[in-house]
Amino acid sequence: MSPRGKRASPDGMKASTRGQASAPTSELGALGLIGAMSKKKDALWRVVLLLAVPIWWQLPGSVAASLFPIVWIAVTQLIFIGAFEAARLRRRAWLGQYLKKTSPWNRWLRGGGVMVVWHQLVSAVLAVVLLVSLRLVGWPDMATLVVGAAACWILGRWAQARLAKHVIPDYLSAVTRRLLVAPASALLAVGLIVVSLVRPQPYLVGMELGRVMQNHIASSGQSLLSMFERSASAMELASFWAVQNALDGLGVAGWGALLGWIGVFALQSALALAFVRFVVGAAAAHDVLRRLWGCTVGDDESLSCGAGEERVK
Repeated sequence: MSPRGKRASPDGMKASTRGQASAPTSELGALGLIGAMSKKKDALWRVVLLLAVPIWWQLPGSVAASLFPIVWIAVTQLIFIGAFEAARLRRRAWLGQYLKKTSPWNRWLRGGGVMVVWHQLVSAVLAVVLLVSLRLVGWPDMATLVVGAAACWILGRWAQARLAKHVIPDYLSAVTRRLLVAPASALLAVGLIVVSLVRPQPYLVGMELGRVMQNHIASSGQSLLSMFERSASAMELASFWAVQNALDGLGVAGWGALLGWIGVFALQSALALAFVRFVVGAAAAHDVLRRLWGCTVGDDESLSCGAGEERVK
């Protein structure tokens, strides 16, 4: 080999070393860009979700009535995704603890048509509670719901970071959502109850319940949404009528006051549960779409996606 060739060999080695070093750098840059885009998408869908709630609240009655069937179906499916995910998670844990994998009961009890129908019905009821209640709330209630949604996401991220050391990664998000529903619903219900008791209420002392309904519930059409709104308003007015008249000792016995307080708490608790289920279901649907997109694109996440699907089966 000539001296020139010998001198060129180290230069070639340096060039190859630089090429090998630049490859990881470019890969890290691409991963960082993908991570930043993923964070922006996560923030975007949360903003869209938060904007959808006050938009539905402020829609004109005629527009909301015409859109109600479509919105009802969409919200029902979002709530169903989160509820069904939690139900399947509980069922898999129960089967894994008590039944052998080779047992046919393991496949039969995994959760099929009956579980789907049941959670569809429950989700439809919660969707009605959410959509109708949102049409009747005021600014303090809406602010409480927005703060509750933000608290759900912050608490969820905090819980997910704490559970990451203990939970299998494929189940981390589902377990976090499963554990988040109860405390988030309880805290939001307390906030809504406090707001409902603090805000001004119509003076109903000494009035007959029938006259109260006639004076405070206006007929707003014969659509399905209007019927639900009148029913919800009647239940709320009846609860506050019982509470006010019992406190003044005018015509309502103690059990009536108890029922009134139960009605006030039940209405606000149902709204809190429906809203948290909606937020959790939207997060579960977002994760499902992201996994499907990863499997479709065929990136590195498709391997974990396929493993997760196999484990679910």
